[in-house]
Amino acid sequence: MTTTTTAAPTLPTDPSPLDRIVGFYQTVFTGQLDESPEHKTMVKELIEEAFTTGYTYNGKPMAPDALVAWRESLLERFPQMVFRVHDILSGPVSVKSGSPVSGVAMRWAIDTIDTAGTHWRIDGMSLLSIEGGKAASNVQLGDATDGWYRVPGANDDA
Repeated sequence: MTTTTTAAPTLPTDPSPLDRIVGFYQTVFTGQLDESPEHKTMVKELIEEAFTTGYTYNGKPMAPDALVAWRESLLERFPQMVFRVHDILSGPVSVKSGSPVSGVAMRWAIDTIDTAGTHWRIDGMSLLSIEGGKAASNVQLGDATDGWYRVPGANDDA
C-alpha cells in the first residue's frame, strides 16, 4: 500500500491591500473621545506607517499628522464613532513601476453620537491607490466636513 501525503495549502502571511484598507479605516475611524494615551499612540503610528511619501487626498498632498489632527477634531465633535464598510472591491492596477499597484474602491459610512446624544452619519466612497503596501492616494467622494446628517429614527438621548 502506498501512502501519499499532500502538503497543506499555504496562505499568504501578509494581509492583502483590501484587508489593510479595511483594518486601517476601522481602527482610525472607530473610536471614543476618552481613549487611552496608548491607543491614541497606536492609531498615530498606524497612520504614519500607512502613507507613502507624497500621499495625496483628493489630489492635494496630505501629511499623516493632518489625518491625526482631523481624527482628533472628529472625536471632539462626536465622542463616539463607528466606521462601517458597505461595499469594497480591490484589484491589481499596474506593475510597470516595479512595485505592484493595487486599487481599492470602498463605499463606507461613519456613525457617530455627538455630545448632546444625537446620532449622525456621513456616507462616502474612497478610491485608493496602494503602492508597496501603503496608500499613495485617496480620491474621496462625499463631503467629509459638511456631509454629516442626522440619522432618521435613531433613539437620541436628547
